[in-house]
Amino acid sequence: MMKIRLSFLLALLSTLAFPIAGQKGFYAGTEFANKRDYYSFVNSAGSSADHGILTNLYGGYVGYQHSRLSFETGLYQFTSMVPEITYDAENDRPFFGKAAHRTDANNTQVIPLRFGYDFPFRKKGFYLNSFIGLMVIYNDIETNSRVVNWIREEEDGNTSTGYVTEGDSIIPFPTGAMFSYGTGYATDRFNLGYQAGISAGYRIKDRIDIYIRLSALGSFNLLYFENVQYNYHDELISGTTGFHGNSTALHLGLRFYLRKEKQLIYGKPV
Repeated sequence: MMKIRLSFLLALLSTLAFPIAGQKGFYAGTEFANKRDYYSFVNSAGSSADHGILTNLYGGYVGYQHSRLSFETGLYQFTSMVPEITYDAENDRPFFGKAAHRTDANNTQVIPLRFGYDFPFRKKGFYLNSFIGLMVIYNDIETNSRVVNWIREEEDGNTSTGYVTEGDSIIPFPTGAMFSYGTGYATDRFNLGYQAGISAGYRIKDRIDIYIRLSALGSFNLLYFENVQYNYHDELISGTTGFHGNSTALHLGLRFYLRKEKQLIYGKPV
């Protein structure tokens, strides 16, 4: 059954795509994306929680395409928010609430190195593109430097959060109050990441591409972490929130070819 499905998929792609696609030359582009960053938390009691938070990225790139193959690089700005962990007393477990904070460590510059492959459709102008690549991730923060302290009090259904930027520790609320606090750290200034995805677009007069792109991104190393402590019934529990750069993103982009090239259908210009 699996072989039949695979054969059908290959036959469909061969029917839709041109045998030869003759786009060639340098291009430049820009894009904006909404991305969802995935954070994880684990504590000393063995409980864990995961959470995705919506942020964005934007940037520009240049590239070169020869037939269906392309290579591109550029410069992007990634932003992120850190979700704050809290405690579900009723179910005796940690969870990520609605509160979040931004730090300098979460605003990173990214240089991608991407390789792509086009799948043009028989209906002129439409195409698919798949790509895979590496990312150089940089932030202007010293290695393993502390970037934020936060503290939150929860009492009688009311919540208040404060942030401290100086000092290595936070004085907790009096024993007996529900509170949590954390200290966030950047890891390395430079990290290596990866990305892969697929895009669908429309090519206008062989000069301009308008496309949407779905991508998955990540880092080979931890990018950011927070040491978190919270108390419940006078018991102090420690844990760590971590971010490895794992994200999914939906991009909207525009690409300009620096010179017009004719496409080829079965070896004949159109």
